[in-house]
Amino acid sequence: MKAINEPVKHTENYIQIKDWLKQQDGIVNISGNDGTDRVYLMHAFSSDAHVRLVVTYSEQRMEQLYEDFRFYDKAVYMYPSKDILFYSSDIHGNSITRRRMDIFRRLIEGEACTIILTVDALFDKMPDLSYIKKNVVTIREAEELDVEALKKRLVELGMKRRTAWTVSDSLRCVVVSLISFL
Repeated sequence: MKAINEPVKHTENYIQIKDWLKQQDGIVNISGNDGTDRVYLMHAFSSDAHVRLVVTYSEQRMEQLYEDFRFYDKAVYMYPSKDILFYSSDIHGNSITRRRMDIFRRLIEGEACTIILTVDALFDKMPDLSYIKKNVVTIREAEELDVEALKKRLVELGMKRRTAWTVSDSLRCVVVSLISFL
């Protein structure tokens, strides 16, 4: 993407805005641009950032920004907001939690990326990233599993213990939602 970002980096306006960003609180309002120009400018101004966070007003706009950002950056992800309605979690299964946890994994692993989310998602109650990192339970294929130790660890993390646990020999992958408020 250097070929795309380099020309704008030598313009007087770019240099002036970059200086403002360094001197002030990191927030500059740029007006007069529209459509994909905004995405181009966001990418150009943040190209040296390890993680970029783009906050927008709606799910539909988030999807539009995602499509536009994919041109400049393949490591771009949409962080979904929680469903408000209780029954909607049954409709979507655990896809929202899975997508959120995938972004947390990428942040924990230090991957450079762009995360696009709505204002609603920004204000969701979230645990600190260090808390998530500390409480990850990883189960690998063909790994011998100590079921008693796993049960104890999951209860420590806040899972409710059930009276019956069954483990099949054909078990290949276990996905456990560990954080109840995500």
